[in-house]
Order: sequence, then C-alpha cells, then structure tokens
Amino acid sequence: MAMDSDHDAGSAAVGEELKRSVDTRLLELLFSAGPRIIAASVVVAAVVVLALRAAVPGSSLLLWSGLFLLVLVLRFLLMIRWRRADAAARRSPHWLWLYTLGTLAAGSLWGSAVLFLSSEMSLSHQLFVLVALVGLPIAAMPGDSVFMRVYYAFALPIVAGLLYWALFASQTQQLSIHFSLLVAAYAAVLWVTAHSYHDRLRQSIEMGLKNEQLVRQLSRSNRQLEQLAYLDPLTGLSNRRWFQLEAQQELDRGARSNRRLALLLIDLDNFKQVNDTLGHEMGDQLLQVTARRLTESLRHTDALARNLSDAARFGGDEFTVLLEDVDDRQGVEQAAARLIETLSATVMLGDVEWRPSASIGIALYPEHASRLGELMRGADVAMYIAKKRGRNRYCFFEPDRDGLS
Repeated sequence: MAMDSDHDAGSAAVGEELKRSVDTRLLELLFSAGPRIIAASVVVAAVVVLALRAAVPGSSLLLWSGLFLLVLVLRFLLMIRWRRADAAARRSPHWLWLYTLGTLAAGSLWGSAVLFLSSEMSLSHQLFVLVALVGLPIAAMPGDSVFMRVYYAFALPIVAGLLYWALFASQTQQLSIHFSLLVAAYAAVLWVTAHSYHDRLRQSIEMGLKNEQLVRQLSRSNRQLEQLAYLDPLTGLSNRRWFQLEAQQELDRGARSNRRLALLLIDLDNFKQVNDTLGHEMGDQLLQVTARRLTESLRHTDALARNLSDAARFGGDEFTVLLEDVDDRQGVEQAAARLIETLSATVMLGDVEWRPSASIGIALYPEHASRLGELMRGADVAMYIAKKRGRNRYCFFEPDRDGLS
C-alpha cells in the first residue's frame, strides 16, 4: 500500500510538472502572437473609425479611439516587459492575468461599439459595425484561445454587445428574439470551436513535451550503455575497447596533420604477489589507487604534451596512456618519470603498507610504428625490457634493438 501511495504521489508530481511545462509553452505562444493581434486590431479599429466618422458624433468617436489607444499602449508595454524578463520570471502566473485583463479591456471596448448604433444611422453603417463585431471573435480565436480565459475575456464582451443590440437597439423589434437566438447560436459555435482548438493545441504541446522527455531518457540510457560498454567498472577508467577506438582516431588525425604521439604501456610490478599474499580484494584496491594516481598525474602533464587522452585499463594490471602533440622525446621522458614517481608512492592495503612500482614501455608515432597494433607491440616489448632491467622504470622501444617480429 505504501509503495502504491509513493507511486501515485510520483505520478501526480510528474503530471503537475508536465502541466506547468505545457502552460509555459502556451504562454510563450500567447505572447508571441500578441503583437500580430494588436496590429490587426489597429487596422480594424482604424477602418471602423474612418467608416463611422461621419455617422457618429465626433466626441464619442474620439473618446472611444482614445481609450482604445490607451489599452493598446498598455498591452504593448506588457509584451515588451515579458520579452525582457528572464525564463524564470516568465513562468510567473501574473503574466497571464495581466494579459487577460488587457484582452478584457479590448473586448469591452469593441463590445461598446454597439452603442454607436442608432436609428439615425444608416443601415449600411450599422451593418458595417455588426460585421466587424461578428468577425473579431473569429479572427482572434487562433491567438487568444491558447488560454480559454483570454478568449472569454475578449469574446464575451463582444457577444454581450451583440446581444444587447439584438434585444434593445435593433430597429426591427419584432425580430429581436430571433436576433438574440442567432447571437446565442453564434456564441455556442464560438465556444465549441475555441475549446476544440484549445484542446488540440494543448494535446499537441503535451505530446511534444512527452516526446522530448522520451528522447532525453533514451539519450541518458544510451550514455549509460556506452559507459557500460567502454568503461572499466572496477577503476572507472576507459576500457581496452574504448582506448583502441580513441587511439586509432588519434593516429588517423596524426597522419593527416603530421602530429607526433607517444603510447605508454604501464604494468604494475609484482601485482601477482599482492593477490597471492593479501588477497584479490587488496589487489582490486591497488588497481583503484593506481587508476586515481594515473588520472591525477596526467592532469599535470599538459605542460609536457599539449593534449593527452584519458588513461585506460588495458587488462589485468596493465594500463595505457596516449600522449598527443608530443614535441620531443624529452617531454615524453618527463611525463613517464612523473608517472613512475607517482605510482611508486606507499599505499595502505588493509593493515599492510605496500610500496608499489610500475614498468613503462614507450613507443612513438610515427618514428616506431604507423599502425596501432605495431605501436602496441612496440610498447609491450619496451615494457618487458624495463622489467628485465630491474622494474620501476621506463624504457623506449628501439626498432634496431628490439624489432617487431
């Protein structure tokens, strides 16, 4: 039961987060469409004012135009403020309420235009105003029905104005009921159509967000699979497969740009003795310590070689490092000497103080070999020569001395 409750709570939290994300996208659409809606309103208002200037008293038309201009400026300033706000501030709910208030003011002004209609006004002028008022809620639907409250704020005052005209201001009182029914039917069509548009838009955005979330989850899962495929689980270093892929790419780049590289093959001395005397758990601990020391040491090697690859566990107690953009042999020697010094520091394995050491074989590209397999064999030969010479040292591959047979 407790697990079911936790699952339900988690699902509710995910659903709430999705709703907030959808609302954020819808708000962006609303404010993005705002300038176009305002521009269209200006055009329609200008045409209406020009058409009515000879049929409506100048003071009334001037008052209406002034109020319309004031609302227009305030809405435009709101959109500018929203655009200048950062992403976090844009998620505040007050933006939607302010936008809704601006839309309500605009819709109320348009609805009040029916007050211009009178028996003295010509039928053509009345028809012109009515056609404009009927068309405005339809034209505003794509932009304002992003949020139904915004659309209601704009359309309802206009519908109320039309209903007022049908009941009280029309010149054909005997048809007032019929006009009222027609306005009611028109309002119902607007309501159904706007809701349908809003629902489809919301579902589309919700589906898009879910798809984005799935893509992120798949990407995260793919990265985890890549880590499993290319990382050594014990040390956290790259594994042999990853190193070979990366090293081959570096060799290909080196061939194109005439860059020199150095391959270092590192083998822990007397590692079998650790496993035999202290146990495999202590052997694993030594490998982990070695991996950390390799990584830390390579961070200080950048001054010696301008670029370097991550260290990799090549297998067992062997590690590899590929130094890129090597300037000269002396720089590689300094890097190898630093590694020898770092890896030979005393380490506590349980209750035993152990002083590890490592033998390093070095092969240079392209001097010693031009292919990765040959470069690896050269470094392997040099590493065994280092062991024969007493361990805890590095040795360069010498083709004339060592060969690759």
